[in-house]
Amino acid sequence: MIPATSATGSTIRRRRGYAIAGFTLLELMVVLAILAMVSTLLPIALDRAVPRRRADAAALELLSAVRSAQASAASSGQVYEIAPTEHGASVKVRGATVAAEKLSINWADSVYWVSSGDTTRLPRAVTLYPDGSSSGGVFALETGRYVAEVTVSALTGRVRLTNARSRS
Repeated sequence: MIPATSATGSTIRRRRGYAIAGFTLLELMVVLAILAMVSTLLPIALDRAVPRRRADAAALELLSAVRSAQASAASSGQVYEIAPTEHGASVKVRGATVAAEKLSINWADSVYWVSSGDTTRLPRAVTLYPDGSSSGGVFALETGRYVAEVTVSALTGRVRLTNARSRS
């Protein structure tokens, strides 16, 4: 009869017909060393992933609001406007007062409109017409180094999302 061996090549002792299986101290130390290395890299990976997800989430929320406003404009025959606010955007019927605001979007404090140069200017509002066209525009949001863009086509009113990318 050939003796049974473990992964390390040592023979497995038997007691009353059953094998006593287990890990050697060396195998356990190697696994612990690998876990320690992976756990040191985790904060670095999360530091890069979380801001990108925030930019994507804010852009998706804005994209959803634009599409909803387009559908409302087409069904009601009214002109809608999406105007950026300091930490979000508002959707309202054009010419209506603040009290007639249809939707207000607020996102995390770490999400900002992309600023141009030294000034922090809000992007211009986008107007959505009942025939499906729009005034067109690009809404760019940033979280740290990452930028996500929502583009509204002037001719067709098509809305596209450019996922977060690293800012150069």
